[in-house]
Amino acid sequence: MTTPTAHRLEIIIPESIYQRLRSEAKRQSKEISEIVQAALEKYTDGFDITKTRTWELAGTLTIKEPDPKYVISDGDKIVTTYSEHVDDVLYKTP
Repeated sequence: MTTPTAHRLEIIIPESIYQRLRSEAKRQSKEISEIVQAALEKYTDGFDITKTRTWELAGTLTIKEPDPKYVISDGDKIVTTYSEHVDDVLYKTP
């Protein structure tokens, strides 16, 4: 029987959240990591990228004068790669 792969994750949280986690772990006689894992599982179980507002907006916006470096088609309809470069565009990275 093989053991599932586990990963170590380091996060920084405010003291107030840490104290609540510690208190809840003690109340349930569990480790803090067990409480965090359960919360992450609950959070990610129902996650579906296609149900997000960002996904709903994808492809619905029109850019009148797109930056040529993001244009991949100039036929009847201009197609851009803005979705692949959203961070670059929003945060103006070179």
